[in-house]
Amino acid sequence: MRHWLSIVCGVATLLGTLPAAAQTYPNRPITLVVPFAPGSGTDGVARVVMPRIEAALGQTIVIDNKPGATGTIGSAIVARAAPDGYTLLLGGVSSHAASRALLKHVPYDPVKDFVAIAKFGVYPFPYLVPKDLPVKTLSEFVAYTKANAGKVSYAYANAPGRISGEALRRHLGADLTAVPYRASPAAITDLVAGRVQIMVVDHTTALAQLEGGNIRALSTTTQERSALLPGVPGLREQGYGWLELQAWVGLFAPAGTPDAIVQRFRTELSKALAEPDLIAKLAAVGFEAAKEDPAEFPKKLEQDIAIWKQQAEEAGIKPE
Repeated sequence: MRHWLSIVCGVATLLGTLPAAAQTYPNRPITLVVPFAPGSGTDGVARVVMPRIEAALGQTIVIDNKPGATGTIGSAIVARAAPDGYTLLLGGVSSHAASRALLKHVPYDPVKDFVAIAKFGVYPFPYLVPKDLPVKTLSEFVAYTKANAGKVSYAYANAPGRISGEALRRHLGADLTAVPYRASPAAITDLVAGRVQIMVVDHTTALAQLEGGNIRALSTTTQERSALLPGVPGLREQGYGWLELQAWVGLFAPAGTPDAIVQRFRTELSKALAEPDLIAKLAAVGFEAAKEDPAEFPKKLEQDIAIWKQQAEEAGIKPE
């Protein structure tokens, strides 16, 4: 009887500590893993938003960049982390929605191994070329690849870049060689230098080179124009209906993270992303703040996984 009583008391004590732990959270610095390189779009968004969350929580948030394998290296670190709210992930399409469509081995389940806390927002993906490439439209670019067969390549460092490049080959017959990069900033450097001739990357990462006139945008990867790139045509007005890709950034925690911690982040992010000055700062780096309820993010993630799987299949991509 004493044995069972001690077990019951022990369980009651353990259960009693969980709400207390959540109530005292956070009492030490939080690590936010960004699975992309410094200077990437996701990294830029983190550095705009996280100071607001630090102020709201009264605790330091350390940004830890762990790039590679289209975001899966850093994401795997968080999937294996303790579910205590002190190791979080700022993931995106490449790490979660499209990872299994591109890679045979993804060392985590993008749904089961995480809690999808909240979407930060979205950014457009333009098709970019060096400023001196003699083309102004996608159709002119395709003609250029055929006139220079075997000499034209596309760079990619993430899922949208890969799928968009392959879509040009499959749907328009572009003669292109794929060149993978570990990180988008390095790919943009080579694009500016003309070592690769086209790439698709988030507007945030490309913004400085676009504004500097070193690269040009031929089209977005969406059917309609983006409010953040009003001067760049969408695919529909160019006569193409075979692609609709939009990227997002979202906050994740390891599966099993206490709901009180998840809800705390949802509340603080909802407040921050509704502030006009933060919305303006995000727009300045090419990012549109989310307007939807954070609680909808888990369902939207599963829908996005299906969409990206379909887009990869239509582009003729098989997991490698």
